[in-house]
Amino acid sequence: MDALKARVMNGRFVIETPAPFPDGTEIKLQIVDEGDELDEEEQAALDAELTKAWSEAKAGKSRPIDELLSMLQKAR
Repeated sequence: MDALKARVMNGRFVIETPAPFPDGTEIKLQIVDEGDELDEEEQAALDAELTKAWSEAKAGKSRPIDELLSMLQKAR
């Protein structure tokens, strides 16, 4: 399930999308560090790159971690 997004308004949590839970359901809220939040365009770009990378890895187009670490060490 995707996370629900809420804002505090007048001291109350307001969920911006309809909640998929029945009335009376208790949920746990967690504060998000605003400094790490991506905007919608950045998040979409990251998701696209991760999807592409995962597809390439499943197709065998990846390299062993020790090879990658060795390459990064040499680049220093």
